[in-house]
Amino acid sequence: MPSPAPTADDVYTRLHDLIIEGVYQPGDRLAHPRLMRELGCGRTPLREALSRLQGDGLAVATPNAGARVAPARLDSAEGMHALRILVEPPLLQARTPAMTAARLRELRGHLADMEAAAHEPNAFQRAHRSFHLAQRATFASPFVDDIVRKTYRHIHRHHQHYRSRPDDPAEWIELDRRTVDALEAGDGLRARQILEFHLIEAALSLVLREDPENRLATLLGAGRANGMLFGTGAHERISLPLAMWWVTPAPGLPAMATTMLHTEPRLRLSTLVNADQEDDR
Repeated sequence: MPSPAPTADDVYTRLHDLIIEGVYQPGDRLAHPRLMRELGCGRTPLREALSRLQGDGLAVATPNAGARVAPARLDSAEGMHALRILVEPPLLQARTPAMTAARLRELRGHLADMEAAAHEPNAFQRAHRSFHLAQRATFASPFVDDIVRKTYRHIHRHHQHYRSRPDDPAEWIELDRRTVDALEAGDGLRARQILEFHLIEAALSLVLREDPENRLATLLGAGRANGMLFGTGAHERISLPLAMWWVTPAPGLPAMATTMLHTEPRLRLSTLVNADQEDDR
């Protein structure tokens, strides 16, 4: 008995995954005849799937030219990281009292998967994304969950397109482990600020490798709106590793340092201001 023809949902899911994982690159044509042949689907479900992908921002269509995979722009990547900064850390802090032992075990399991995959970039990225998707599940709001999940997918596509990887996966593993340790201790503010550091670092890693002169005004503006401080100087120049601190740091917040970003307990607002003044002379 022949297999049933793929439905619009089937075609959408398959194309969505191919775009997110970078099999279909930005600008690639999504030609109907080729896709119908490769996916074994009819024209109607394909049209429905492409329409949904356009709604997701993963495909674009122009008259007489058909559909193509949407561009993966650096300013879009910066904006998505800024959105994460505004949404995820405050929610993680707010939901810390509701963190269960089962969720903590799940997060530590994903940490173990990340360690096991540290030398295989694609597997590490999948394990890292699974960790943050599990962390996202604590937010307890279907609306917020949908926004964050879609943002993750777009960011993953940008990382795949630009071949963005941490210089040392151990740095990201350690940051995620410290976040889990803070959650286990019931310290929501410390968990929030470690996650903020991690998100800023990930954005710097992605954007500045492609555009070293980018000043990341949207990202750093979102950070400052949430009480973060950055040693960029009056002209907003970014020198790596960028210094970062908080107006109200969590008690016991540890020193943290990666190739892109660093903070330490003795770093204070006056330190950042003095660094700015030196930078502008």
